[in-house]
Amino acid sequence: MKTIDINRLEQMVLNKNHDEILMDVRTPAEFEAGHIPGFENHPLDTLKDNLEKYRGKKIVVSCKSGGRAAQAVKILEPVADMRCYSGSFDEWQSEHKRIIKLDEHRFSLPVDRQLFILVGVILIVSFFIPFGNWIALIMGSGLAFAGISGICFLHMALSKMPWNR
Repeated sequence: MKTIDINRLEQMVLNKNHDEILMDVRTPAEFEAGHIPGFENHPLDTLKDNLEKYRGKKIVVSCKSGGRAAQAVKILEPVADMRCYSGSFDEWQSEHKRIIKLDEHRFSLPVDRQLFILVGVILIVSFFIPFGNWIALIMGSGLAFAGISGICFLHMALSKMPWNR
């Protein structure tokens, strides 16, 4: 996978003279809460349905921590010239680089935090119901699978909820 570092990306953002599509594959809610200047929102779950739109294009892809960007590269590599920002939105922000917030007054929780809250509530409730230990076992197994594989089905489901669109 071809990558570009934070310094090269900053040059592209500042100069605005580049042929690449700068693509952020996070959810629309995450994108509105803050994104790198010049990036367009193309949520990961929409890429497979729009492959022809990206055919022959040069694309630089980014996300919150790097996982979804790597998935986007795998999806789009057959049709586009892909580069992955080797850092992440979190790295960009930690370096005190300029970000754009589309809706300063809108309160939204990142999908990761929604996931933590949901799993926590389910585990607490499972303590008080019959056969709750089975629920805890299923949730724990799902989290272990997500940690090992990098694929979290609950995260995918939450990102498709209306409040995250």
